[in-house]
Amino acid sequence: EQRGREYDTIRLDDDAVRKVATDLARASQDDPRNVEVLNNLAVLFRVLRDERRAGLASRLSAAAQQRSDVEPAQ
Repeated sequence: EQRGREYDTIRLDDDAVRKVATDLARASQDDPRNVEVLNNLAVLFRVLRDERRAGLASRLSAAAQQRSDVEPAQ
């Protein structure tokens, strides 16, 4: 329904964003070191104006990134 609109004018339905965030939160439990999933989760929580969860996702992402920088590749 947003097709053809300018990027800055697109507004996402909170229910749709919440569903995607819930799915990503589950994915982050399956792979807690997936920085991309955690970064996307932080963005979605900010869209939902949930700074507590957005901050948590950002901190987890930073910790996962630090671990991947230190640990040898497998």
